[in-house]
Amino acid sequence: GVDPSSIVKVRLYEDSNSVRYFRRVTGLELRRIGKLRVYFATPRMELVLFKGDDTLGSGLMPENIPVGSVAAGAIGVTNTAKKFAGMLGIRLVASDRFGPTAESFEGTNLVGEVVGNAEALKGLREGQYIYLEAVP
Repeated sequence: GVDPSSIVKVRLYEDSNSVRYFRRVTGLELRRIGKLRVYFATPRMELVLFKGDDTLGSGLMPENIPVGSVAAGAIGVTNTAKKFAGMLGIRLVASDRFGPTAESFEGTNLVGEVVGNAEALKGLREGQYIYLEAVP
């Protein structure tokens, strides 16, 4: 089992291609608790990145693009307007320039937000896993 204190609670937005992609990549499509492997993180980072599925990510058209700013806790996926389509990310601090995957707004599809236990995201290093539970 997974220690409940290490599970990040997320609220996913409306059913869209990007949200279905997120559920599939994390395993939330079939299980109550999903997981993501940290692809890139540094101690001073403003976000955490997770590698997605290159094949599935290649079909992510722009949808639910941020406007104005992106709040801390926002979860996003890079869409096909950018080179790294399918990359997943969570913003740790708000930004009026970049989305959760460090892409400009037109390259970002918002899929949800962290609503509980954001502390579990701090201090992550490459190769570690985070565990996710989708809540209403």
